[in-house]
Amino acid sequence: MPSVPRPILTATLLLVTGLLAGGVQAQIDLTRIGGAGDRDDVTVEQLVQTRVVTPTRRLEPGGTFEIAVIFKIARGWHIYWQHPGDAGAATAVTVRTPAGFTVGATRFPRPQTFQEPDGTTYGYEREVALFVPVTTPATFDPATPVTFRTEVFFLVCRERCLMGTYHASVTLPTPHPISSADHQVLDRFAARVPRSLPALRGTAARLVDVGEDGARLVLTIPAAGAEAVEILPIPGPGVEPGAARVERRGDWFRVELPVEIRPHNAEGNELRVRGVLGLGRDPEGVSYAFSVPVPTADRREP
Repeated sequence: MPSVPRPILTATLLLVTGLLAGGVQAQIDLTRIGGAGDRDDVTVEQLVQTRVVTPTRRLEPGGTFEIAVIFKIARGWHIYWQHPGDAGAATAVTVRTPAGFTVGATRFPRPQTFQEPDGTTYGYEREVALFVPVTTPATFDPATPVTFRTEVFFLVCRERCLMGTYHASVTLPTPHPISSADHQVLDRFAARVPRSLPALRGTAARLVDVGEDGARLVLTIPAAGAEAVEILPIPGPGVEPGAARVERRGDWFRVELPVEIRPHNAEGNELRVRGVLGLGRDPEGVSYAFSVPVPTADRREP
């Protein structure tokens, strides 16, 4: 976890409910939260209000649904993306399920970029929703009640930082739909989850100058009306991206991303160069996720 040189306070949110899949949810007053954020004695509960919901009311055998975590964040404060950048700590969601269910990787919307005293960081302010896909066993009986337990870790920062954890559970099936307001939040942030890069027609991605300890990822991207592109690299086991260089060539962008390769740090994982490419600077804009495998030494071109 990257170090956070600003003061850190620790707090725990123990707000547990078995009916978060639906029912009546209290509306959160962001103005009130913002006012609390200006006090020296502010608590993490006043800065970040978190709840777990799912639009799914009934499970289907072999189907996939999503558990979502909605954050409401005090004005002037922010939490972090899956890669926090030069400081901070990644927000993490853990979903515990009964045997036979499969939990996928958390889907993060495209983040905002913050320039902080400690460098460039990535995260979210005011509001965000994260999504965790869960797949049901093929032999599952839809009439069987199932409880999914969720644990959330986050770091919320301004001049100082506070750590928080949040525990909640969701039980399905449920007769209670989520509110229309929650549906709107989920729809808004689901649209910001990066698409797969191959969906951007005409894009090319290749690794060049691959050596024992480094390489360069070269992306060729159609401008598609964008005035700029944003590259958000994601470090992974054995792979450490550097600073991207972006060049505009007519209706195309050319991106070079240097990467350090440390196979001995891969912890048995496949080496991949990963990140997010955003069209334009607006985090509400379209973005694409890239994941390019690093060839093993015996498969590299001479």
